[in-house]
Amino acid sequence: MMASRPGLSAVGVSLKTGFGVAVLAGLLLVGAAGAANAAACYTPTEARAAQLRQLQTELMVAALQCSSRSDLDLAAHYNTFVRRFGGSLTENAKTLRGHFVRQGGGQGRFDSFITSLANQASMKALNTPEFCDAVKPLFDKTLAQSPSGIEAFAVETVGAGDYAVCGGGRSQRADAKPN
Repeated sequence: MMASRPGLSAVGVSLKTGFGVAVLAGLLLVGAAGAANAAACYTPTEARAAQLRQLQTELMVAALQCSSRSDLDLAAHYNTFVRRFGGSLTENAKTLRGHFVRQGGGQGRFDSFITSLANQASMKALNTPEFCDAVKPLFDKTLAQSPSGIEAFAVETVGAGDYAVCGGGRSQRADAKPN
């Protein structure tokens, strides 16, 4: 009989490792929403929220992908991340839902966006040699952040990506500071 491993929590939801892998597999099978990131444009606040959500998703996928590496214990690190930054993650989800409502897509578009992020993170994991060892420093750097600094860290870490910030008819970098 296998020993029970701690679950992964995701803003109020606890995922047991086996169940979490099944959820991740289900996300990968849900319609690939490759264009989900390319919603019209983001406000600077929405872009930063998307970048934080991308970081969270990358950490969650890494914790699931590397669950057999007890020497790294990334599930425990992910749980610490969610506990430490839970308030920011909750606000982040509200901001992103507001973005997709504003764009006319609502909850379904938000769900597609999250699925797309999980798909991208999974592909990165599959295509990165020694992925579990390579991702451990990201957990360490993330957990070294303060709650007030996590959003800026996410912006710096994931980059502008597909999060075009629009304002007054011109596009700005997604890491632009609010005016």
